[in-house]
Amino acid sequence: MEQRSSGGNYPAITTEELGNLFIPLPPLEVQEEIAAHIQSIRERAGELEREARGEVERAKREVERMILGGE
Repeated sequence: MEQRSSGGNYPAITTEELGNLFIPLPPLEVQEEIAAHIQSIRERAGELEREARGEVERAKREVERMILGGE
């Protein structure tokens, strides 16, 4: 980026120069594997979040039971 930037006090990269940058990408098969892995991580995160909410609700009920002296 530094090589392509221009300007005196405030170097900047133009849209045209940005378009000239080469950004290597892995093969499509690898990209799809990465995307599938990320999706599985997101799904697991959702499961864990739902599980945690359930545990919080269970703990709230338990504390309420303890405070109120119920069974």
